[in-house]
Amino acid sequence: MLSKKIEPAPPLDSEKKSPAYRALAQAIRDKIVLGEYALGAKIPSEATISRDWRVSTMTVRQAVGLLVQSGILERIQGSGTYVVAQTWPQANFGWTHLAELLADRDNITLTIFKACLVSAGPKTAAYLGLSPNSQVIYLDRLIQHKGQPILLNHSILRFDPRSPIVEAEQELIALTRPSQGLAQKHIKKHLLRLTPVVLSAQQAQRLGLLEGEPTLKINYTFFDFNDNPLGSGWFLAPRKLTILSARLGFWVEEDS
Repeated sequence: MLSKKIEPAPPLDSEKKSPAYRALAQAIRDKIVLGEYALGAKIPSEATISRDWRVSTMTVRQAVGLLVQSGILERIQGSGTYVVAQTWPQANFGWTHLAELLADRDNITLTIFKACLVSAGPKTAAYLGLSPNSQVIYLDRLIQHKGQPILLNHSILRFDPRSPIVEAEQELIALTRPSQGLAQKHIKKHLLRLTPVVLSAQQAQRLGLLEGEPTLKINYTFFDFNDNPLGSGWFLAPRKLTILSARLGFWVEEDS
């Protein structure tokens, strides 16, 4: 049986301006893109890469570390280094422009149309893990930036006078900075779900838009550190502010 001779990889171009470890990281990325290192597969050991590419083990360690930091490779202790299998559920979506507006707190104003205690209906009580007819806080409000409507919000919260979450919600901490302030110590995670809707007459009037205009409804639920739902609700925003962006696949710092 004839065996295929494996030729060693060519040495890295030392005349390149970028450090050797970056050049090696790019070479490893190229192998992943070409399918030589399959998604989810284990790559050769650092010693093997050092020998094949004729570089020091320190250079290999730096290159692999860069790819791990970029989310391309994953080190598993006692097993080796693997190519991360990229899947759709790993996609992160963001509202960059909307987030920037909300972060400009000096120019954010809040109009509260309704804030009161109400008895939770059967569905709300069940969803929040409450007894039937338990009291909940009902909030109906509009967020504006420099006088322009950007978010219409409907929210229902567990009623607990001892919880700073109520204060955090009313101060928009959970809205503009979910990982800071009072909310940081009490909210573990958020769940978002997007659904297409058309605006009702009242919603359109509050947002300064046309009735029937399409947009996205951002439904949300946030949970405490015992995984109990603390509240839920939805946001409506003008269509130009609900543009989603996501990065799929392998991205590194120089791609940004």
